[in-house]
Amino acid sequence: MAGTAPDKIQSSVRDNGDGTVTVALHEAEFKDREIATPTGRIIDVTITKDVPVFIENPDQAAFARCTDAGVTWPGYVEKALGAVDETWPSDRGQNPLLGNPVERGYARLDKGSRAWMQAEILTQLTGRSARVSRLDTDPGAAADNEAVLSGLVESGRPVVVATVPEFMQRGDFRKYHLRCAHAYELIGVEDGKALLRNPYGRKHPDPVPVAEFTNHFNSYYAALESETGGR
Repeated sequence: MAGTAPDKIQSSVRDNGDGTVTVALHEAEFKDREIATPTGRIIDVTITKDVPVFIENPDQAAFARCTDAGVTWPGYVEKALGAVDETWPSDRGQNPLLGNPVERGYARLDKGSRAWMQAEILTQLTGRSARVSRLDTDPGAAADNEAVLSGLVESGRPVVVATVPEFMQRGDFRKYHLRCAHAYELIGVEDGKALLRNPYGRKHPDPVPVAEFTNHFNSYYAALESETGGR
């Protein structure tokens, strides 16, 4: 989001000047299985500025690495996303697409995310709908998948893709320096290869041939809808 729509981040984080920060998030709901839709309600989450750190290294944030990034807003947004579960209705945890009733806050975030949570977060940050879509896993579908991925990049919308766990990998993920069960941003498609950005801000993977993409990545991905609502 910071790369494609930085104004959304700037307008959603407010320093209150008293040791707290208020993060404005757009409430989202799934009216069907594929689309996270804003309800029109803004949820203001006010949090303290402290974030979890490692016991053995208290200068290092345990989640969003603000020290590495050189900015603090990722940690504040992440903390607010963990706190927003306090606004959930009682039946929220019964929906397997959205959460587990036992896990809240950082415990929930630390479990990782699926395309549906990623779509929800895109909507929470922007107030725009986000869609979960699927690539074709047929070995002969590389050309079609390349066209889909290229179109997404050309539209300028943020796209989140995620690698599958190691036991589900159908090829040597190490040759592309991929992390398993990890989310990446799709930033380009060139010469039949997908270009990816690691949200850590470092250790970006090598370009992955689109023909091998679904060997390493979940076929489901999340993308923000266009301003006009088109795909």
